[in-house]
Amino acid sequence: MLKITQPEVLLAGDKARMVAHVKYRTVNKVIYFETSTPYADALSHDVADAFVVGTVLVALVEGEDIEVECVSDSLYYHFDTLIYVLGKVFKRPPIKLHANKIVHTDYTPQGVGAAFSGGVDSLCTVLNHSKASCPERYRLTHLTLFNVGAYGNDEKRSAAYYQADLERSRVFAQKENIPLVDLNSNISSLYTHKDIYHFSLRLTLMIATGVLALQKLFSVYYIASSGEIDGIWFSRRDQGYYEGALAPLLSNHHLNILIAEHTLSRLEKTKLLADDVLSQQNLYVCAADINNLNSSCSYSKETSPNCCECVKCVRTLLTLDVLGKLDQFSSRFDLKKWEAIRDREFAKMFLNKEKDHFMADIWNQYLSQGGRLTFEQKVIYRKMRLRSYYGRVRAIVGGILRKLGLKKHNA
Repeated sequence: MLKITQPEVLLAGDKARMVAHVKYRTVNKVIYFETSTPYADALSHDVADAFVVGTVLVALVEGEDIEVECVSDSLYYHFDTLIYVLGKVFKRPPIKLHANKIVHTDYTPQGVGAAFSGGVDSLCTVLNHSKASCPERYRLTHLTLFNVGAYGNDEKRSAAYYQADLERSRVFAQKENIPLVDLNSNISSLYTHKDIYHFSLRLTLMIATGVLALQKLFSVYYIASSGEIDGIWFSRRDQGYYEGALAPLLSNHHLNILIAEHTLSRLEKTKLLADDVLSQQNLYVCAADINNLNSSCSYSKETSPNCCECVKCVRTLLTLDVLGKLDQFSSRFDLKKWEAIRDREFAKMFLNKEKDHFMADIWNQYLSQGGRLTFEQKVIYRKMRLRSYYGRVRAIVGGILRKLGLKKHNA
């Protein structure tokens, strides 16, 4: 049994922390959600909804039911359906939620929130829901930035990266004169099991966990879509593929969690941002810090906010290049650096367009405009294709030799 104690709120200086003990097997850990004191009253400590959603995948892969003191009737009602979906995705038998009290929450939140990270999805959601054309009830009142797993599972290191992003988000929020709600948590430290270790496997659940921690504040919360709604797929690789199926199960009678811009591809979102001055001044797609931490890569950001080398930067630069909008973003990217690697990345886009839907969208846009690989890019492409072919051959031959006992397995 995974047991969650009744949450309580502790105040310390300018921070308010909602805490509960999470206990299962050999684990006995204090889990917290911490925000600035102006939002202390938004922490929903009377029900443990945030802790239940935050630990549901841990309990599922460990095969443990969840026991909690008090939970909302909405979450309790939706729990079996939520577990049915997650059980099918992760190929685990269903677990149960046991609650000593099931209550109907009478919160009356008025806030409308969305995360601001500076990325394409985030900027598109913020801009589209700040316009006068957006119905008032659905218009943004608050920006947020949560640390609920996207910065990694190590508590200390993730907090450091989170604080750096938080400063950038604060600058944007102050410029736009809109409140920024911060939420720092150690919930991700529970995710040690290999089947749920990576954030992409649980991203919708974890964002909703942060929202439910602050459900006294938000009546509407937008999760920026990862893809288009017609691409729904119950994929174990990335929860973004079935985010639209999860959002209603994580909402309740006073909180509507919505997947924003669910009809737009990343390419279409970038088109919308390309001529927007606010986007040209604030676009931040770079994953260099996370990549440098988790791999042997070393991406430099010495000359611009975005490194121009990581997969997210390259994808965005390719799109802006194809759209003829690079110059508008010269303050966000080092265009000399891009020019030096441009041919290689165009060749790589052509090589990967069959297996990467992002690259396929960008290439098809380029093709529709009459674009073609240059001679230099074709030469690079052929070399890449040859290396790829020989790489596959070596892998196949190596596998055969290992089966025959003629080659040792890697340690």
